[in-house]
Amino acid sequence: MLPVMPIEDLILRSDRLRQEACYDEAEALCRHALVQTAAHGATLYQSAATAFSRGETDFAIRRFRRLRAALPGTSTVHYNIGVCERRKNQHETAVRHLRRALIIDPTANGSLDSLAQSLQELNQVEAALAAALRQCLVRPITPGPLATLGFVAFR
Repeated sequence: MLPVMPIEDLILRSDRLRQEACYDEAEALCRHALVQTAAHGATLYQSAATAFSRGETDFAIRRFRRLRAALPGTSTVHYNIGVCERRKNQHETAVRHLRRALIIDPTANGSLDSLAQSLQELNQVEAALAAALRQCLVRPITPGPLATLGFVAFR
């Protein structure tokens, strides 16, 4: 029997279970929460993140798409769909979603990093370098942007 508790508590508990790699239990809590409210953004996100963590990329994409329908102007949703598509080596689709994420939030560092890497995989070296350089401008102090620039420039 699943616990009766507020959705926020179900989400927090599901997140802890996911971090502990208890994916079946985490997903059961997400499904339980989704029954209570199908459009609850945090529940959809947690369910998608759990699916992604356990390697169920297609299921994660479906959940992130439901989340996109509920919260269309959220850059994180497009970023996560892009990351899922990258995992499937669907770099053209990933690039579309990552660019959408950057239209919504031009400073989304993770989106810039993933965009640069997907563009590199598509042999669009100039565009990949531009994304990597833009990432360096957005987050000049952190080592991540420099690593991405090195990956793109010297691959």
